Amino acid sequence: MFFVTILSLLVQGTTVMAAARRLGLVERQEVSDDHFGVEIPDELPTSLHTLTLTEAHLANSDLLRDLELPQGSLVIMIRRGGRYIVPNGRRRLQPSDVLLIIRED
Repeated sequence: MFFVTILSLLVQGTTVMAAARRLGLVERQEVSDDHFGVEIPDELPTSLHTLTLTEAHLANSDLLRDLELPQGSLVIMIRRGGRYIVPNGRRRLQPSDVLLIIRED
């Protein structure tokens, strides 16, 4: 009886999700990585935003210090492809870089 129970659990446990997907009972959820996994407490008067750079953003200069951001905004991380880069004013930016920006509300 023990082995039948274990076998039943193994078969059902490994096939339930595959069967549910095949029958269209499970929705695929996209993982949102908009904020790089960074969270800030709700009581702080700030918010996180992401900005994906285009050629237009870099028309005047490709240096971070020359990027025109709203007053009270600070770039706290840059994602380039699969890499995360700590920003500084001399950092050269590229189109499709994603900036994580903290902004005062």
